[in-house]
Amino acid sequence: MSVSPNGFCEMPVGGEQPIEVAYTVSALKSFHDVFPKDGYDLLKTQAFEWFLGNHRMHQILYNPRTGGCYDGHDDGFVNLNQRAESMVSYLIARMAMEPARVAALMVV
Repeated sequence: MSVSPNGFCEMPVGGEQPIEVAYTVSALKSFHDVFPKDGYDLLKTQAFEWFLGNHRMHQILYNPRTGGCYDGHDDGFVNLNQRAESMVSYLIARMAMEPARVAALMVV
């Protein structure tokens, strides 16, 4: 996934991993916190939807049954491994989606 002035663009080749999306969602949350009227909240939501199938493979990468997250996708297939770093990446992105007061309660 890449970001351009026109929004999100699909990368022509290569894989995508949850860590890339988590960093994008977190950055867009920070941008929205500083510039709340510039549309970063919508971009943040669009980026988060990557976990829910909004990417070129059109397959859900977050597994609601296990609470895990697949390790991303390469050209033509989803990597079905669910390693810890993918789950942590999903959780980082998910926390960035929560309202500030809810996210503060989740930090222990």
